[in-house]
Amino acid sequence: MKKKTIKGKSKKQQKAKTVLSEEQIRQQLLEIISNLGKISKEIIEKSNKENFSQLGLDSFALVEIVFSIENTFDIDIPQDSLTSLRTFDDVLHLVTDLVKKRG
Repeated sequence: MKKKTIKGKSKKQQKAKTVLSEEQIRQQLLEIISNLGKISKEIIEKSNKENFSQLGLDSFALVEIVFSIENTFDIDIPQDSLTSLRTFDDVLHLVTDLVKKRG
């Protein structure tokens, strides 16, 4: 039996519409950054206040990460916010806010 889907929405986008706790958002962000940035979750967690550049992420990797975050959480990260996303904590706070505003 096929699962019903919301018009035109992928399963991933439907899942993102559910209410997520900050911890769930945190875990998904760790997964995205770890996979695309090729950095272990442990290193990201230990250095969550360090700049991404200090972790070895270049601008190309950051663009991929932002794109993946937007798709996963079904949000749009404003262009003017991108320059302020320097650490994991920055990303976590912004994404959490945008997900809450999205509803």
